[in-house]
Amino acid sequence: MRYTLEQLKGMDDKELGNHWYTGKFPFDVMKECGKCLASHRVLTCQVHGDIATPPFKVVSSCQDAVGAYLRPHLEEYLAARLFHDSLYPQPVAESRTEAAETLAVEK
Repeated sequence: MRYTLEQLKGMDDKELGNHWYTGKFPFDVMKECGKCLASHRVLTCQVHGDIATPPFKVVSSCQDAVGAYLRPHLEEYLAARLFHDSLYPQPVAESRTEAAETLAVEK
């Protein structure tokens, strides 16, 4: 699921940190190399070059601390992730039947 900036900003620090730890959008990993713009693995990327080393490095084992650190950079992370969207696995489009069933369950 792709989260909007408003949804990300609406998360508390722990939720946001957990979102990063579990690699959910926009902190997911790129196809081919399995690395992340959000510094899950700070290594030189042989496939994508410099983009695998983000300008903001996240280093903490505390979800609250990670969330608090990410918060002021959310717009930058989201913009970078969307700019490099073609490097990430793309969501599979649901069939109309699946989408209708999902909508019916949500109501």
